[in-house]
Amino acid sequence: MRRNLWFLTCLIGLAWYVLSVPCMAHDVYYNEAIQEFGQMLQHGRFADALPVACRLLEMAEKDSQGDRLNMGTALSALAGVYTMLERYKEAKPLLERALPILEQEVGRQHYLFATMLEALAGAQAKTSRFDEAEASFREVIRIREGLFGADDDSVGIAYYNLGVALIKARKYEQAREPLTRALEIKEKALGPDHPKLEEPLDALAQACWMTDDTEKAIEYEDRSRKLRAKSAAKAQESAGSEPESAPR
Repeated sequence: MRRNLWFLTCLIGLAWYVLSVPCMAHDVYYNEAIQEFGQMLQHGRFADALPVACRLLEMAEKDSQGDRLNMGTALSALAGVYTMLERYKEAKPLLERALPILEQEVGRQHYLFATMLEALAGAQAKTSRFDEAEASFREVIRIREGLFGADDDSVGIAYYNLGVALIKARKYEQAREPLTRALEIKEKALGPDHPKLEEPLDALAQACWMTDDTEKAIEYEDRSRKLRAKSAAKAQESAGSEPESAPR
């Protein structure tokens, strides 16, 4: 899913961020562990990254003289792996511990804070705490709009995730506004015929069906179906154009 791809990118960025901050005086073992963690994430080895993230947190907790940003990022790293493994109940308390530290150390308007808040929002939605998830997603949108502008892709992803959470909460009418905004952002960036529009179109169709807006539901479904067919045709054409391997 797009949200997981975005979050993975941010999680890998977190690993390199930890190594790049001069004030975070890690010993060689911590540096080696964070490098190993980042490399595992890059190769999609999330289960293997889990014990490394646990080790990072253990080192941060034992370092009584360490700075709080060290602890905040270690908590975020472990929570991030649990999120990628869809173990949201385990990620949620870690994120609740990490966010106050990150807010104090880097500020509420920092992209790292917004990324971890979005992870918490996702965990809240997955554990049926929909009101909390809605508030968290809306705060993520506010922060990212201030950082990157109203039409940034990360803002569109947050709008999409908010809309999906509202659908899960059966707030179908409320879901239409953020999903429409997510679609607008994608259309502006990629054009009206890009396959990445399928997700917001499908979600909008669902919200419209549930609010008895049949005309709009059919319109969104038709657009999504055409994009899917176009993508399938391109994939088939690409597969057919591959050169045959030489006989042995």
